[in-house]
Amino acid sequence: MDVPLTSVQVAILLELEEARAPVFADTIAKKFGLSSGVIRYNISAINTWLQPRFGHIVSRPKLGYKLDIEESCRESLLNELNRVRVQAVYSPAERKQLLIFELLCSSDYQSLENLARRVSLSKATLLRELSIVEERLAGQQIFLQKRPRRGTRVVGPEIAIRHMLVLLILEVVPEVTLMKLIQWGIDEQKSSNNFLHPVQNDIIQVLKTWDLPGAMRLLNRMEDEFSLEFGDSRFLYLALYWAVALFRCRNGQVVSMPGEYTETALSEKETGVLRMIEDVYFQENHQHLPQAEALVFLLEIFSSPRNSDTLTDEPRELKLDNKHVVALADRLVGQVGKITGREINNPELLERMQKHLGNMLVRFKYNLPIDNPFANDVIRSYPDIWQATVDAIKTLSPELGDLSREETAFLAMYFVLARQMEENGKNKKHSPRVIVVCPTGGVSVWMLVSRLKTEIPNLEIVANVSLRELSRMDKTNVDAIITTARNVADRDLPVICVTPFLSEDDILKIKKQFRAWGYPF
Repeated sequence: MDVPLTSVQVAILLELEEARAPVFADTIAKKFGLSSGVIRYNISAINTWLQPRFGHIVSRPKLGYKLDIEESCRESLLNELNRVRVQAVYSPAERKQLLIFELLCSSDYQSLENLARRVSLSKATLLRELSIVEERLAGQQIFLQKRPRRGTRVVGPEIAIRHMLVLLILEVVPEVTLMKLIQWGIDEQKSSNNFLHPVQNDIIQVLKTWDLPGAMRLLNRMEDEFSLEFGDSRFLYLALYWAVALFRCRNGQVVSMPGEYTETALSEKETGVLRMIEDVYFQENHQHLPQAEALVFLLEIFSSPRNSDTLTDEPRELKLDNKHVVALADRLVGQVGKITGREINNPELLERMQKHLGNMLVRFKYNLPIDNPFANDVIRSYPDIWQATVDAIKTLSPELGDLSREETAFLAMYFVLARQMEENGKNKKHSPRVIVVCPTGGVSVWMLVSRLKTEIPNLEIVANVSLRELSRMDKTNVDAIITTARNVADRDLPVICVTPFLSEDDILKIKKQFRAWGYPF
């Protein structure tokens, strides 16, 4: 009986198949984050599996390893690798992610035996892992309930459980992969990256059982009929939230009606969205959706950060006092200005901040969580602005006194952006032309574009677009794509992947790449 390949071995084999030319073990090791000894050890095991079937891996002195296989057998090999049973090898971080995913998805207690088998651990090691998992869950007000002879399950606010489940999916699976899965139902042929990180495939297989196409149809109708426009990340969040909500609702885990909600709180537009949510659910499931579920999803939609390219005079808040929001924003700007000596003088930026603050008050009022992937970057890179924002918020209590770290960082980002806009260079020389793709949307797009203009002033930004818009862009006379998304590939242009806050290493990477293309950087 054949010993199955491990996920690491399949990743190595796919890497060699794709390379076609010899590759050093050190090169693969560096890309995979492993040692060259681990690569060499696994190549021996791969050959044991390969040789009776397709060929073998040969070692070329001073050149590296090469997959020796007939061209006619390559497609058969790839099909076999996508079909064959593979023993998953998880990193410590991936084991924790898989444990959390299993617990959050379960509607009942999970026995230690089942959990240990799922992540390939002994019970003793599993107990140690669960203690670490418990700490992470507690940070979101989610706790582990343990019962003798029954097992372990998560308990906590339903909205918090759903929020953490969605964020975990976004953390593990690249945006590009999720967008293809949601928009077109495409489950890509597995790459070396999929096998190197098997938790991605585990989660994708579960997602394929959820109604992601239905979530996409609902959101597309909302964008079309109610003039909404979500950034990619928020579109993904909302699609995943809706799919998670239906999955958990069918298993008996439903949200409660927000305590402060009244029917009169909704505008005519918002009532229309609420009815659409309920009607779409009834058409597709032939049963009525609990009103609390429709309302919470409505609140998630209308409190969402806005795509940076969308400005509208139409009120989007749930009947918040716009004058109160403007006054609150002015007080915040004034207080931060006193501390830092800098205020937001750009009218459009100030208007965007006011709209963001209005949405934030909705989230704060109804206790809706939100993620901010840039919080750590703000705190680390701009400690003076972060602290000034924290101190200013304290003076605005009770309106903003208990804001989360994530919400506070969003507000701080507007002050960071204001500083960057003041420092932008004025260089108008002929320069390489790029398209910026930032799926997060909102103020983060402005942050990235502004920092690019500041640090690389002779770079011409043709457009900043979402992942969904990229395929429709005219790429004539464009030199490259700069993106914060993972795993982006384009048939027409080279892609430069950077971190959202554009680190010094990212700047050097961009300049080095354009120098290689003949531009004077």
